[in-house]
Amino acid sequence: MLSLDEINAIEEILSNYSNQFQEIDQPTEEEKNVFSIVDEALILKEYDNIEFNKLLNIKELTKSAWLTLVNVDYSLYSGKQRQIYGDLQLIGIKVLRFNYGHLLIRPETLGDKITELFHHTEIDIKEFPEFSSKYYFISDNEALALSFASQQRLMLIETQKEITIEIINNTLIAKFPRFLNSADFESMLDFIKNI
Repeated sequence: MLSLDEINAIEEILSNYSNQFQEIDQPTEEEKNVFSIVDEALILKEYDNIEFNKLLNIKELTKSAWLTLVNVDYSLYSGKQRQIYGDLQLIGIKVLRFNYGHLLIRPETLGDKITELFHHTEIDIKEFPEFSSKYYFISDNEALALSFASQQRLMLIETQKEITIEIINNTLIAKFPRFLNSADFESMLDFIKNI
């Protein structure tokens, strides 16, 4: 449950950007189809429960693009005790022009680096060593993934703070791993507009 201060902060964020989106009360069939894809996203499987709160259509884009506020529940263990926590997070969604297969871009962990020593699964992009050292990039089709990884897109991803991206065919889903804040809202709005 959100505190009154958190609710007020979120309302302030939304009012600051209200001229850039339209809140959706009743999703269209296209939006329902897109959200059925989002429901299957691997990047959301880490949560015990997800509840879509607000759906915001980005006005100035001709392609379908949304920001959505979601309540997420997740578990952490302390010894044998399971603690359940909740956050309000922001997810960006955009229908892209082309099918890029299924790909995942997320911050790289120490475990990923160790695994790569024994079993190479990651797509490394030599022209972008900073991107390749900062992000773990995998796909079911390397050629399609590389067609997505243009210079402009990789530079945009590099400017983000810990963004996780999953593309399922032509649907891009992006999120930050933390509670919604004003800087992330502005960053995600810019990211979805420009990706």
